Amino acid sequence: FTVSPSPGFVQHPNMYFGNGGAVSMRKTPGQRAILDVMDRLQAEITAKFKTDHAQWEQAKRDETADPQEEPRFNQLVSSNATVEALAVALGGNDSRAILLAVDELDEWLTGMHKYTGGGKGNGDVPMWLSLFDARFNVVMNRASFNRGSRSTPLTIPLFGCGVVGSLQDDVLREIVSEDMARSVGMLPRLLLVRPDHQTVTPLET
Repeated sequence: FTVSPSPGFVQHPNMYFGNGGAVSMRKTPGQRAILDVMDRLQAEITAKFKTDHAQWEQAKRDETADPQEEPRFNQLVSSNATVEALAVALGGNDSRAILLAVDELDEWLTGMHKYTGGGKGNGDVPMWLSLFDARFNVVMNRASFNRGSRSTPLTIPLFGCGVVGSLQDDVLREIVSEDMARSVGMLPRLLLVRPDHQTVTPLET
Protein backbone atom coordinates (compact mmCIF):
# COMPACT_ATOMS: atom_id res chain seq x y z
CA PHE A 1 0.00 0.00 0.00
CA THR A 2 1.04 3.62 -0.43
CA VAL A 3 0.29 6.71 1.64
CA SER A 4 0.22 10.34 0.54
CA PRO A 5 0.70 12.70 3.50
CA SER A 6 0.80 15.74 1.21
CA PRO A 7 -0.06 16.47 -2.44
CA GLY A 8 2.58 15.14 -4.81
CA PHE A 9 4.34 13.04 -2.14
CA VAL A 10 3.73 9.29 -2.21
CA GLN A 11 5.45 6.95 0.20
CA HIS A 12 5.34 3.21 0.78
CA PRO A 13 5.10 2.56 4.52
CA ASN A 14 8.21 0.37 4.60
CA MET A 15 10.06 0.68 7.90
CA TYR A 16 13.44 -0.44 9.18
CA PHE A 17 13.08 -1.41 12.85
CA GLY A 18 16.05 -1.90 15.17
CA ASN A 19 15.10 -3.69 18.37
CA GLY A 20 17.91 -2.36 20.55
CA GLY A 21 19.12 -3.08 24.05
CA ALA A 22 21.61 -4.93 26.18
CA VAL A 23 21.96 -8.71 26.38
CA SER A 24 18.98 -10.47 28.05
CA MET A 25 16.78 -7.37 27.72
CA ARG A 26 13.86 -9.35 26.26
CA LYS A 27 14.43 -8.18 22.69
CA THR A 28 13.45 -11.51 21.14
CA PRO A 29 9.97 -11.89 22.76
CA GLY A 30 8.97 -8.43 21.58
CA GLN A 31 10.13 -9.24 18.08
CA ARG A 32 8.36 -12.60 18.03
CA ALA A 33 5.05 -10.92 18.95
CA ILE A 34 5.08 -9.44 15.45
CA LEU A 35 6.86 -12.20 13.52
CA ASP A 36 4.63 -15.00 14.82
CA VAL A 37 1.70 -13.33 13.05
CA MET A 38 3.73 -13.00 9.83
CA ASP A 39 4.82 -16.64 10.06
CA ARG A 40 1.19 -17.81 10.38
CA LEU A 41 0.16 -15.74 7.36
CA GLN A 42 3.12 -17.07 5.38
CA ALA A 43 2.16 -20.64 6.29
CA GLU A 44 -1.37 -20.06 4.93
CA ILE A 45 0.02 -18.59 1.68
CA THR A 46 2.48 -21.49 1.33
CA ALA A 47 -0.23 -24.11 1.84
CA LYS A 48 -2.47 -22.47 -0.79
CA PHE A 49 0.44 -22.26 -3.23
CA LYS A 50 1.17 -25.98 -2.85
CA THR A 51 -2.48 -26.82 -3.54
CA ASP A 52 -2.72 -24.48 -6.54
CA HIS A 53 0.57 -25.73 -7.99
CA ALA A 54 -0.46 -29.37 -7.64
CA GLN A 55 -3.69 -28.58 -9.50
CA TRP A 56 -1.72 -26.72 -12.17
CA GLU A 57 0.60 -29.71 -12.67
CA GLN A 58 -2.41 -32.03 -12.94
CA ALA A 59 -3.99 -29.71 -15.52
CA LYS A 60 -0.78 -29.82 -17.57
CA ARG A 61 -0.97 -33.60 -17.66
CA ASP A 62 -4.64 -33.44 -18.70
CA GLU A 63 -4.66 -32.85 -22.44
CA THR A 64 -8.27 -31.65 -22.37
CA ALA A 65 -7.63 -28.86 -19.82
CA ASP A 66 -7.00 -25.28 -20.91
CA PRO A 67 -3.40 -24.17 -20.25
CA GLN A 68 -3.16 -21.92 -17.20
CA GLU A 69 -0.37 -19.66 -15.99
CA GLU A 70 1.88 -21.36 -13.44
CA PRO A 71 1.06 -20.18 -9.89
CA ARG A 72 3.65 -17.94 -8.26
CA PHE A 73 4.92 -18.30 -4.74
CA ASN A 74 4.40 -15.08 -2.75
CA GLN A 75 6.72 -14.29 0.14
CA LEU A 76 5.82 -12.10 3.10
CA VAL A 77 8.98 -12.75 5.12
CA SER A 78 12.60 -13.55 4.28
CA SER A 79 15.65 -14.19 6.43
CA ASN A 80 18.14 -13.87 3.56
CA ALA A 81 19.70 -10.41 3.66
CA THR A 82 21.41 -10.46 0.25
CA VAL A 83 20.01 -8.04 -2.30
CA GLU A 84 20.17 -10.75 -4.97
CA ALA A 85 17.99 -13.16 -2.99
CA LEU A 86 15.43 -10.48 -2.13
CA ALA A 87 15.33 -9.21 -5.72
CA VAL A 88 14.57 -12.70 -7.04
CA ALA A 89 11.81 -13.14 -4.44
CA LEU A 90 10.32 -9.72 -5.26
CA GLY A 91 10.47 -10.47 -8.99
CA GLY A 92 7.71 -13.07 -8.60
CA ASN A 93 5.86 -11.45 -5.73
CA ASP A 94 2.86 -9.90 -7.56
CA SER A 95 3.71 -6.30 -6.63
CA ARG A 96 4.09 -7.02 -2.93
CA ALA A 97 6.88 -5.82 -0.71
CA ILE A 98 8.67 -8.18 1.65
CA LEU A 99 9.81 -8.14 5.28
CA LEU A 100 13.41 -9.02 6.08
CA ALA A 101 13.46 -10.54 9.58
CA VAL A 102 16.89 -11.23 11.04
CA ASP A 103 17.98 -12.07 14.57
CA GLU A 104 20.97 -9.69 14.54
CA LEU A 105 20.90 -6.47 12.52
CA ASP A 106 24.67 -5.94 12.72
CA GLU A 107 25.17 -8.70 10.10
CA TRP A 108 22.71 -6.92 7.79
CA LEU A 109 24.27 -3.48 8.29
CA THR A 110 27.90 -4.55 7.95
CA GLY A 111 27.06 -6.86 5.04
CA MET A 112 26.10 -3.84 2.91
CA HIS A 113 29.80 -3.04 2.46
CA LYS A 114 31.29 -6.49 1.89
CA TYR A 115 31.51 -6.25 -1.93
CA THR A 116 33.44 -2.98 -1.98
CA GLY A 117 37.07 -4.05 -2.04
CA GLY A 118 38.47 -4.07 1.46
CA GLY A 119 35.39 -2.57 3.00
CA LYS A 120 35.68 0.84 1.31
CA GLY A 121 32.67 2.35 -0.38
CA ASN A 122 28.96 1.98 0.13
CA GLY A 123 28.38 -1.44 -1.51
CA ASP A 124 24.68 -2.36 -1.42
CA VAL A 125 23.62 0.74 0.53
CA PRO A 126 22.07 2.42 -2.57
CA MET A 127 19.99 -0.72 -3.12
CA TRP A 128 18.74 -0.69 0.47
CA LEU A 129 17.87 3.00 0.19
CA SER A 130 15.82 2.13 -2.90
CA LEU A 131 14.14 -0.77 -1.08
CA PHE A 132 13.19 1.63 1.72
CA ASP A 133 11.55 4.06 -0.74
CA ALA A 134 9.91 1.24 -2.77
CA ARG A 135 10.36 1.89 -6.48
CA PHE A 136 8.05 0.48 -9.18
CA ASN A 137 9.03 -1.61 -12.22
CA VAL A 138 12.74 -1.88 -11.47
CA VAL A 139 14.97 -3.69 -13.97
CA MET A 140 18.15 -5.07 -12.43
CA ASN A 141 21.24 -6.39 -14.21
CA ARG A 142 23.50 -8.49 -12.04
CA ALA A 143 25.59 -11.45 -13.18
CA SER A 144 24.47 -13.42 -10.13
CA PHE A 145 20.90 -13.62 -11.48
CA ASN A 146 22.10 -15.61 -14.47
CA ARG A 147 25.71 -16.74 -14.45
CA GLY A 148 27.80 -15.46 -17.33
CA SER A 149 28.46 -12.15 -19.03
CA ARG A 150 25.09 -12.18 -20.85
CA SER A 151 22.87 -12.18 -17.79
CA THR A 152 19.12 -11.81 -18.25
CA PRO A 153 17.70 -8.66 -16.61
CA LEU A 154 15.33 -9.22 -13.72
CA THR A 155 12.10 -7.20 -13.78
CA ILE A 156 10.64 -6.40 -10.35
CA PRO A 157 7.10 -4.90 -10.19
CA LEU A 158 7.65 -3.46 -6.68
CA PHE A 159 11.15 -3.08 -5.27
CA GLY A 160 10.35 -2.60 -1.59
CA CYS A 161 11.36 -4.16 1.70
CA GLY A 162 10.86 -3.62 5.41
CA VAL A 163 13.40 -4.77 8.02
CA VAL A 164 13.16 -5.91 11.63
CA GLY A 165 15.87 -7.31 13.87
CA SER A 166 17.75 -6.98 17.15
CA LEU A 167 20.80 -4.84 17.84
CA GLN A 168 22.95 -4.83 20.96
CA ASP A 169 24.04 -1.49 22.42
CA ASP A 170 27.79 -1.96 21.97
CA VAL A 171 27.35 -3.07 18.34
CA LEU A 172 25.06 -0.09 17.70
CA ARG A 173 27.72 2.35 18.89
CA GLU A 174 30.26 0.86 16.48
CA ILE A 175 27.84 0.96 13.56
CA VAL A 176 26.80 4.55 14.32
CA SER A 177 30.43 5.69 14.19
CA GLU A 178 31.03 3.84 10.94
CA ASP A 179 27.83 5.13 9.33
CA MET A 180 28.64 8.72 10.27
CA ALA A 181 32.14 8.32 8.83
CA ARG A 182 30.72 7.02 5.56
CA SER A 183 27.87 9.57 5.50
CA VAL A 184 25.61 7.08 3.74
CA GLY A 185 22.39 8.01 5.54
CA MET A 186 21.24 4.49 6.36
CA LEU A 187 20.91 4.81 10.14
CA PRO A 188 18.54 7.82 9.99
CA ARG A 189 16.09 5.43 8.32
CA LEU A 190 16.37 2.94 11.17
CA LEU A 191 13.69 3.29 13.85
CA LEU A 192 15.27 2.14 17.11
CA VAL A 193 13.07 0.77 19.88
CA ARG A 194 14.03 -0.48 23.33
CA PRO A 195 11.74 -2.99 25.02
CA ASP A 196 11.03 -2.78 28.73
CA HIS A 197 10.86 -5.69 31.13
CA GLN A 198 7.07 -6.02 31.13
CA THR A 199 5.34 -9.15 29.89
CA VAL A 200 4.87 -9.13 26.12
CA THR A 201 1.43 -10.11 24.82
CA PRO A 202 1.50 -11.62 21.29
CA LEU A 203 -0.61 -9.87 18.66
CA GLU A 204 -3.73 -11.52 17.27
CA THR A 205 -4.07 -12.16 13.54
